[in-house]
Amino acid sequence: MLIDVLGMLYSIELADSISPALRKDNVILAGCTYFDVKQIYINKQLYDRQKIETFIHELTHAILYESQLDTGKDTYTEEELCRFNERYLSLVNARVESFERFLGKEDCDNGKR
Repeated sequence: MLIDVLGMLYSIELADSISPALRKDNVILAGCTYFDVKQIYINKQLYDRQKIETFIHELTHAILYESQLDTGKDTYTEEELCRFNERYLSLVNARVESFERFLGKEDCDNGKR
């Protein structure tokens, strides 16, 4: 699956937990984003709800990277978070809907996110 993240195409792939793409320091990850190759991996062993939550998490990393908001900060002020939501929440929602279709779930968890 391909998605547009602020003009950059990212490939989304469901990967086995044994995939090297989902390992860091010998720990199995739920998901991982590789900015250099515009690739997001989601662990396919997760429940669908967990896949969607992980997708949102990884998509947020991609948005922060592509918007250049990620300046190596570990924390953001309340105002920065509000500004982020104001600018990007609709993009996240649209991409989540696409990801749900990709998973074959048009009404994931009765519409609850």
